[in-house]
Amino acid sequence: MKQEKIIAKKIKGTDDGSLYTFIMEFKGGTYISQVIADNEEKACNQWAESLNIDEIEGFGIRAKQALFVELKNEEATPIMNNKNIWMMGVDLLGHYSVIHIIKTVEEK
Repeated sequence: MKQEKIIAKKIKGTDDGSLYTFIMEFKGGTYISQVIADNEEKACNQWAESLNIDEIEGFGIRAKQALFVELKNEEATPIMNNKNIWMMGVDLLGHYSVIHIIKTVEEK
C-alpha cells in the first residue's frame, strides 16, 4: 500500500470573495489548500499560482505549467446532488490528478 502525504494550508487573500478549498490527489499524495476568490474560475487560477512546487512530491515547474494549460482547457464539473462542489481530472505530464473544489463556508 502506498503511503499518502498530506499537506494542508490556507492561502491568504483579500477579505472580498468566498473561501474555496482545493483537494488535489497527485502521485499518491493528498494536497489541501484554500484561497479566497470571487468565483470558482478565479479560485482555480489563484490556487494554481499559489502552489509551492517544493511541497508537492514529484511536482516540478513543468507540472505546474501543465496544470495552467489544463485549467485553461478544462472546466470543473459540478458534483451531482451537491451544492458548491466541483471536480476535475487533469493529465499532468502523464500523471492523472483529481482536483476537488469546495466553496467553503467559514465559521463566524
